[in-house]
Amino acid sequence: MQLHHYKTGTNRNVGRNTVSVSVTVLLALVMLAAGVCGGFLLTREPEPAAFESATRAGTLAVRSEPYDDERSVTVTVERSESGSVAAPVGGVVTELRQCAAGSNIESGSAFIAIDGQLQLALYLRTPPYRTMTSGMKGGDIAALNAELRRLGYAAPDSDVMTWDTVKAFNALATTAGTQGTTQERQWSIDTSLFAWLPQQQVTVKECQARYGGQVEQGADVLTTTSQPVRATFRRNDSSMVQGDRVMEVNGATFTITDQTADSTDASLLSAIGASNEYRAAQQPTASGQASDTGGAQSDTGQDTAPNTINVTYRWKLAKALNVVSVPPAAMYDVSADSACVVSRGKPVAVHVVASQLGKSMVSVQSGASLTSVDVPASTGKACR
Repeated sequence: MQLHHYKTGTNRNVGRNTVSVSVTVLLALVMLAAGVCGGFLLTREPEPAAFESATRAGTLAVRSEPYDDERSVTVTVERSESGSVAAPVGGVVTELRQCAAGSNIESGSAFIAIDGQLQLALYLRTPPYRTMTSGMKGGDIAALNAELRRLGYAAPDSDVMTWDTVKAFNALATTAGTQGTTQERQWSIDTSLFAWLPQQQVTVKECQARYGGQVEQGADVLTTTSQPVRATFRRNDSSMVQGDRVMEVNGATFTITDQTADSTDASLLSAIGASNEYRAAQQPTASGQASDTGGAQSDTGQDTAPNTINVTYRWKLAKALNVVSVPPAAMYDVSADSACVVSRGKPVAVHVVASQLGKSMVSVQSGASLTSVDVPASTGKACR
């Protein structure tokens, strides 16, 4: 009996020990799990800054910065059927440098030789019609001076022919290997010294001159492909800031006033015709057709002229605006392109110029400077 009692007690102790071990193991597992969770929470990556609110309540310091609203503009270019280039002198064609169909002839280059003398090709925005002599003034001479300057020669910036005009022209002729004016000519410049180009660069459609053939002075030696005669600017983007704009075309800068819908300015049209953008627009598209509108409908749904082409350039405000960027929460009484903000406890009227990247660019209507705004606006008082 004592032996039996001893075994029973032993079994009870073993049972209690087993329960204690189980409880201890369970507690250890719970503590381990808690430690892992705690470690995960401690080592969790912070929230990326991009997901944090960029706008905090209080006073936000702001500063003025220039804004020129640079963007793309579509220019619809109306083109002529074709043009021509006439021989400046008569004689036998002894050399043809650039007269094959598809070749380009640039102002200031020599493209043909007659009786062994290379002939200069020269663009003037006003067609030459007389012999230009010292002291003479007019639009044709202003055009000659302007083109000589564009080509890099020191011609005067005026409509008067001076000795500097003569020196600039002869320097160009020397570079091109063509004939310049001389004392025997009394230093005059006439149409026998160059072939007039209707654009700064023309593309040959067909060459009428033949090597070894005879040409007469004033007769066409080649015809050109169609040339720009009018440029129309599309202003159908409501987000565009109003104001005069500047556009760079073929290295030259042109001012397009806010009231200008289209232009026939010879300098602009010539620059368009010589630009890479214009040439690219004439290349065949994936469908095999040139990017010519060809009488198709424009973006406005109206039929366009059968000989027009759309060309894309970049333009920007001629005079940049001074703007400050504020969060939308800083504005109230927003109406169309005007709103109110609070700066230094006072309501200020602003003009909403543009919005981008969650910010509104505004200018102060009074022209005063703006250095801070309340976010959100701390008052609802009218500012107008």
